[in-house]
Amino acid sequence: MALQQCYKQLYNYIHETESGSLYMGEAIDMDEIWKIILSNSEESIQGLAGFEQLLDQYSGINEETEKINSIITAVKKFSNHNLSIKERIKSASGLINFMAYFDEKSMLSVIKSFIDILRILCKQSETIPFKLVSDLCIYGNIPDASLAKIYDYLQSLPKEDLVPVSFIHGLLFSHYMGSLDESTELELDKVLSSIDNLVLTLANGTPLECAAACHLESEIGSLSEDDPHMILTEIFEPAIKLACNKDPILAKQGHRAILNLFNNRLCISYDYIIKFLDSKSQYTNLHHYYKELRELVVESDDEEEEENKFSEFTLTDASRKKILKFLHRIIVEPTTSDEERAEALLTVSKLTTNGIDLAQNYYEEETDLAIQLVNSDKKHLYGNLAVFFTLPAMFGNSYIHKQIKKVIPKLYEVAMGTMAEDKVCGIIGDGLSEIAASDDFEELKGDVVLLITKLFKSPSNSNLESATMMVSSMKKKIDEHDAGQIYKCAVVAAQNCPNTTTTPWIFSCLKTLIKHFPVDEKVTFDFISNVMEGKIAFLHDIPLFYNEENSEIYNYLKFAFLRFKSCIPLYAERFVQFLVTAIDDMKLSALKPLTSMIQKQRLDKNQCKIVSRSCYKIFENLGYTYNDTLTEAARCLVAIKKVYSELLTAPALISLMKEVNDAFDDTEETFSGKLYFIYLLLCLLIEQDETDKSEEDQDDANPKIEIIDMLGLYLDEVEFVQKQNMSDEILNKMNIYVSKFPTSELARAILKVMVSFLMLPKLLEFHNISQSTEKEMRSNVRKVASVNKDAVCFIFESFPTNYGTRRNLHRLLND
Repeated sequence: MALQQCYKQLYNYIHETESGSLYMGEAIDMDEIWKIILSNSEESIQGLAGFEQLLDQYSGINEETEKINSIITAVKKFSNHNLSIKERIKSASGLINFMAYFDEKSMLSVIKSFIDILRILCKQSETIPFKLVSDLCIYGNIPDASLAKIYDYLQSLPKEDLVPVSFIHGLLFSHYMGSLDESTELELDKVLSSIDNLVLTLANGTPLECAAACHLESEIGSLSEDDPHMILTEIFEPAIKLACNKDPILAKQGHRAILNLFNNRLCISYDYIIKFLDSKSQYTNLHHYYKELRELVVESDDEEEEENKFSEFTLTDASRKKILKFLHRIIVEPTTSDEERAEALLTVSKLTTNGIDLAQNYYEEETDLAIQLVNSDKKHLYGNLAVFFTLPAMFGNSYIHKQIKKVIPKLYEVAMGTMAEDKVCGIIGDGLSEIAASDDFEELKGDVVLLITKLFKSPSNSNLESATMMVSSMKKKIDEHDAGQIYKCAVVAAQNCPNTTTTPWIFSCLKTLIKHFPVDEKVTFDFISNVMEGKIAFLHDIPLFYNEENSEIYNYLKFAFLRFKSCIPLYAERFVQFLVTAIDDMKLSALKPLTSMIQKQRLDKNQCKIVSRSCYKIFENLGYTYNDTLTEAARCLVAIKKVYSELLTAPALISLMKEVNDAFDDTEETFSGKLYFIYLLLCLLIEQDETDKSEEDQDDANPKIEIIDMLGLYLDEVEFVQKQNMSDEILNKMNIYVSKFPTSELARAILKVMVSFLMLPKLLEFHNISQSTEKEMRSNVRKVASVNKDAVCFIFESFPTNYGTRRNLHRLLND
């Protein structure tokens, strides 16, 4: 079919559609159009011109016209043999959208033609069109059935071909992104199992083939962290070799593969790391590896981090020395550029610990070179140099100490004179604050405080983050006046910064200041008003609920509410809503401050009611794996019971306790909040109306029977936890109960608990039991023993039968 006829059909089709939309449907043989376009024939050129005229006539019909116009432009460039290969490959990305207009029947032949042309271009070009081929697969709307046939076709091509490699990556990417249907005919296991051999074959081939292997490995590695067999440590040495290639395009692929191996936390031996560091590529690419290298070889300095994901790479002193010596060679090498030298100095400071016994002349020589760089007035390097001067070895060496003192004024002068948005200003500040935090440089404190206030006025996100880190470094050095000035600047920064990454850092800083210093109450109240009303930039588009993004806001607010009563009346209920909206994993941290606020009577009855309902939902929805959260919810209910007892009724509490018992029934876990439940049950028991009926006379409808049964269950296996600080309160409630019902069945379980404490005086001291509670316990033990012989027998059966123990029991029960 001639191209002009196709366009005529299209023209007629547009007229026939009621909407007038431009649509490529079944009426047009797109396969034929494609072949004519790629032929670069005179007919195709004329046809494209006619198509353009058609589009001009119907321009503005809808967005499709613009899309197809861009496709035409790309087709012209792609099929123009007079253009460079790079230009043709670049233009081909526009053709991917064209694929969406093919029916399934013509899809396969079109893609094969596309692949064949790309293969030719690959051989002629210095640039490997990996992304182009991958995008074709991912975004070309290729049906699953066609994918299987395409894969078979790719497998039939020579192994050294680069297009099949990158195309397979596209198929795998589609698989991992979930865009392939489960019923696809493509045997993905077959693809995955053959990928290793393909990569290894290419890795040991020509530099171009090795580049393809490195690309494929790095892409697959980033997608398949759960499939270790697909991440090949064997490619490490070929990648190092490739990274040393003089061709920057090929070297880049080698570096990508190395970085990916680092990022995927492979168990690379230290020999590999040293080989990598010794490679020539390191001299020109140190800055690429600073972060990855540091994470691989430096232990986390965050004491609160539960698990250091790079802990398997913790270096021995011997390995660390090798790396530091290598970096030293880079630093002192005359041909090393100033930028690389500053980067290496920064890396040294991050890799050095107090335990490293490296020759002092190393550090002295490096310090001299660092000072030379400062004096060279290359201000963009000052940030890295300032951090280098915080190296632990510096402060124990009088020569280095004296040298640093010479350049600190210049660093400070540059930081204060630098534009506020310049990130170098913040990096210098990081270094100066670390230095000022040491006892050797206390005279720097005032200057650093001024620098912090400057950085909080900066529009630069990185500088704002630096300011927060400087506060963290200096919190033990600054006084109340300094803290107040910084607090006001940080509040303004938090209100104006819209960045969702940076603002939580500022709130974390505000939390530190309000926690440790007496900050201004009015400033705090006005700021909290803006936060709660969503008037700060950060919250314009973010609902105020408790998630990872807002957790630092919550942490700040909790200290503000605990510090200042003025913040409570208007906004406490909104604050309580954080708990209601918190996801399961964050309910524990949401509950803790609320419990403190209830204990300090900062929440009113209605707010406590909201909290109690949230606690009930926690018990209803969370299982035994959330033991700590359930325990904190029980502690929170105890706090509510003490302030607004009427909010917690017996039926509701008994119901939630049953749910907890059921949740832990078939597990080896033990609920950690039993003491809180015991306290609540004792409160309920004492509240029951026992004025006209004894316990034994209660009918089955009374919740008191269930309370007693539940208490008996818990007391039978109770373990008093000292850190929960409930022992004295529980024993007091027990005293109240047994004094009224000494003959009850529950009295014997309570008697056993009391006797356990009284038999071990050190236990009383350990649990901080008051003298009045102890005295009343002794009285009640004798009272129960005198009227409840069953309880006495139970006590003697429960304790060892040796003479000393029996004598002590007799004395305790009968004195």
